[in-house]
Amino acid sequence: MSSNKLTDAEARQLLEMTKKSLVQEINFPTRGNEKEFDVVGDTKKDVFAIKIYYE
Repeated sequence: MSSNKLTDAEARQLLEMTKKSLVQEINFPTRGNEKEFDVVGDTKKDVFAIKIYYE
């Protein structure tokens, strides 16, 4: 896991970008797997990979 931390403003921006990128509801992974998708902001420089783990 990365030790980088987001500021409050960055976290809020990421949440808003995630909301815009979700066309359908998220299908959560089964136990022992993960799901990954990209979130793209208003500009090409704002691209984040979102990973959901289910241990």
